[in-house]
Amino acid sequence: MQKDLILKFKRKERFQEILLLFSAMSIIFDIKIENDTKIIIVPAKNKKEALTQILLYRKENKRLKEKYIEEPFNYTVYYSIILIFFIFYIFQMVERVFYIDLNLLMRGALDVEKVRNGEFYRLVTSITLHLDFTHILSNALFGGFIFYFLFKQTGVGLGWLLVLSSGICGNILSSIVEPNGFVSIGSSTMSFGGLGILTSLRIFNKDFFKINNTIVPFLGAFAILGLFGTSHGSDIFGHLFGFIAGIIFGILTKFLERLYFIKNKIFDILSGLFSITIVIISWIIAIKNFLP
Repeated sequence: MQKDLILKFKRKERFQEILLLFSAMSIIFDIKIENDTKIIIVPAKNKKEALTQILLYRKENKRLKEKYIEEPFNYTVYYSIILIFFIFYIFQMVERVFYIDLNLLMRGALDVEKVRNGEFYRLVTSITLHLDFTHILSNALFGGFIFYFLFKQTGVGLGWLLVLSSGICGNILSSIVEPNGFVSIGSSTMSFGGLGILTSLRIFNKDFFKINNTIVPFLGAFAILGLFGTSHGSDIFGHLFGFIAGIIFGILTKFLERLYFIKNKIFDILSGLFSITIVIISWIIAIKNFLP
């Protein structure tokens, strides 16, 4: 013969939770109080249903807690972003103070005509150059905001490789469609590449399979692109192509996440080192004629 379900509680909060649950689910029960212990008694015929509802309640409560838990601030990501933009700035300041004749802007800018003539290193070097402090600050604020949330998902090293690759691809496409005489500098193409990657990663979240929710990240991204990427004097094609390249890289990244090595810490470090190597080699090629 099946026995009644007897639940004993020391904590008032837990007792009230189960009390409300059983009441909401119309489960028959009695209540007894012995000293500081509160007891809920469920008849044997309702025992199975009561246990099922408790199990479902605990699973749902755990899922909600995990979903809305606040993520800690990631200082590694934060400081890596600051460091990179700081290096960009110091690099140009050293040239302007000590090596004026070097003229980094002339040697590294995205000059479409020169890229078409074989100076492909400009696809990379132009990303690291900025006109002045205001220019680099605006790029650091906009790009840094995007990169922070992106790198928390991808890792710092892989994240830098992805945004750099998006920026390079954006510059390649700009070099194809822009007329001779067009010159561009700045990391904004890379920043919009990061926006594209973050957008495509977002739509693959399990809560975003509904058609309306899938469109939301794209609408938000295009709003940002329209607000910041099409202002007067900006490289509109570069921003657009960087964003499109980012979308593609984000989709590829999501599919490659199934491979173990993508999430490996060593792979993340190697990706970061590879990104740095690409930039250094590009600049070596750019200034080789200046060196004795």
